[in-house]
Amino acid sequence: MTPFLNGSSMRRIVFLLLLLSLLLLFAITGVQAATGGYTVKPYVYDQDLIDKGLIDSSGADGTCTFRELPLWIQIFSISGTLAAVFGIFKGIPLVLGRTGCFFGNQNRKTIFEYVLENTGCKMTEA
Repeated sequence: MTPFLNGSSMRRIVFLLLLLSLLLLFAITGVQAATGGYTVKPYVYDQDLIDKGLIDSSGADGTCTFRELPLWIQIFSISGTLAAVFGIFKGIPLVLGRTGCFFGNQNRKTIFEYVLENTGCKMTEA
């Protein structure tokens, strides 16, 4: 006797049920967002609303110094800058060292000059 559903059919059904539940979840949250919540309107300067405390525009566009930032932001900023400076000073000698010793090997220099003089040469001709 064979089972009614094999493994692949069961996986398809589970996948379709999960997909359907996600679609329903998004549909329900979309309906709730459209029917309730708050309304966003453009800002209109009205001193009466500011005096009543209904509009707060005191801190949205303020500036602060580096010392006023939270400590974790200061630490990440300083460590990132130090890592970048260290990386630059560590990487420059590697790049310059590789290009500086490119012709340090006499055999490489001889091969390079031979290829320049005999363009289109093959390994068997050398």
